[in-house]
Order: sequence, then structure tokens, then C-alpha cells
Amino acid sequence: MIELVILIQSLYFIHQEKYSYVYLFIALSYIFMFFSENILVYLWISVFIVFIVYLLFDSRINESFKRRRRRRGRKSIKKLKKKAQQAKKQTKKQVNVAKKQTVKQVNVAKKQAKKQVNVAKKQAKKQVKVAKKQAKKQIKNLKNKTGLSTDRTKEQEPEEDLNNMETGYNYSKEEEVLINKEFPNEL
Repeated sequence: MIELVILIQSLYFIHQEKYSYVYLFIALSYIFMFFSENILVYLWISVFIVFIVYLLFDSRINESFKRRRRRRGRKSIKKLKKKAQQAKKQTKKQVNVAKKQTVKQVNVAKKQAKKQVNVAKKQAKKQVKVAKKQAKKQIKNLKNKTGLSTDRTKEQEPEEDLNNMETGYNYSKEEEVLINKEFPNEL
């Protein structure tokens, strides 16, 4: 087992062109061999010391860890910025769509309101015409019932002065115009 570990470690350092670590392992093994005759002790201690020295003092390993950390940090910041920009674009699109929809709704509501106003005006005009026709008919009916006619051949009874009489009713301008048309100052 220990031979396999030494072989793998040596081949790794040779592949990485770190020959100084191989020399360090050999030197440490000889030094520890003077203190202990047990093969496992001086070989395992040498393997661990060389491995720790390699991890602590090799500049490429330290730089690669630092680069990875920096890159990961930068990547996450870049990703966050991209996501923020995408979210900003999406919100702009949503706001523009909402604006367009509300403008369309407002325009439709304006058109409907104008149509309703025009319809109401037309209906009011029709009602006024109908009311005028009915007023004319009622005036004609009143003339016929009271016996008033446009003929002056019949004798008419003297009437009281209607201007001085208080009826408590005020005529509108339209009604006065209609009355004046139907009853010119004949009374």
C-alpha cells in the first residue's frame, strides 16, 4: 500500500515537472530513516510532509484557488447584472403594454361616451318635437272646446283681463312662443 502511494505521488510530481518535491521526499525519507527503522513511519511521515509543503508553497495551486474564487464571484455578479437588466427590460415591456392597453381603453370609453351623448341629444330633440306637437294638439283641442275660432262673425262675450289674473303658473319661453303663435293678439 505505501509503495503505491509513493509511486502515485512521485509520478504526479514528475508529470507536473516538480522534481524538487521528489528530491525533498527522498531526502526526508533518508533523514527519518536514521531516527526510526520502521518503514511505515519514515515513509508515511515523508509523504505527508511533502504533500503539505506542496499545497502550501506551490504558487500555481494558490493562484488557481484564488482565480476560481474570483471568477466565481465575478460570474455571479455578471449573472446578477444580466438578470437585473433582463428584469428591467421585461418591466419596461410590461409598462409599455399596460400603457397601450389603458390608452386603448380610454379611447374606447371616450368614443362610447360621445356616442351616448349624441344618442341622448337625438332623443331629447325627438322628445321636444313630440312635446311641441302634443302642445299644438292640446291648444287646438282647447280652442275647439271653448268655442274659440278664428271666425269673428260670431259674437264673443267679453272676457276678463287675463294678464291681471294670477294663476300661480309661469310659462316657459317655449310655451309662450307657442301660445303667441297660436293666439296672436286676437284676444
